[in-house]
Amino acid sequence: MKTYKKFAGLLLFLLPVLFLSCNEDDEPTPEELLIGTWTLSDQDIEIFINGELVPAVLLEQFGVDTDTLQAFPDNTTVEFKSDKSYIVTAPDEGEGSGTWVLSSDGKQLTIDAADSDPLIFQVETLTSTNANIVYSEEGPFEYEGNEYDLKVDLHVSFTK
Repeated sequence: MKTYKKFAGLLLFLLPVLFLSCNEDDEPTPEELLIGTWTLSDQDIEIFINGELVPAVLLEQFGVDTDTLQAFPDNTTVEFKSDKSYIVTAPDEGEGSGTWVLSSDGKQLTIDAADSDPLIFQVETLTSTNANIVYSEEGPFEYEGNEYDLKVDLHVSFTK
C-alpha cells in the first residue's frame, strides 16, 4: 500500500509537469514565413485617376495592352535569405539583389535594391506557401493641360 501511495503521489506530481512541457509547436514568425524561395504566381495592375479605377477598356483606347501589362516577367523568383538579403531572378532579365526588412507585425515589406530607392509593399497575406503583396505609387499626372491625381496599385502573388 505504501508503494501505491508513493506511485500515486509521484504520478500526481508528474502529470502537470508533462502536460505543461508538451506545448504545441510555436507558430513561425512573419520573418520565418518569408524566408525561402518564392515564385511569381499572379500579378495585377490597377490604375486610378482622381480616385476612380480606370477600366481596362479605357486603357486600351490609349494604346495600353492590358493583357501584357506586367511589372515582372512570368516565372520570376525571389529568394529571401535569413541574413535579410534577397535575390530576384527574372527569366531573360538576369538577377538583382538587395536587402529586405519586414515590420514586426508582418504587414509591411521594404525592399531596398542597391540601384534604386526602397520600395514599400503592404503585405495582405503571408503563409508558409502563399504571399500576396501590394505596391502603390501616387502622384500628379498632366494630360492635355489638365492635372489629375494618378495612383497605380501593383498586386503581386507568390507561392513557395
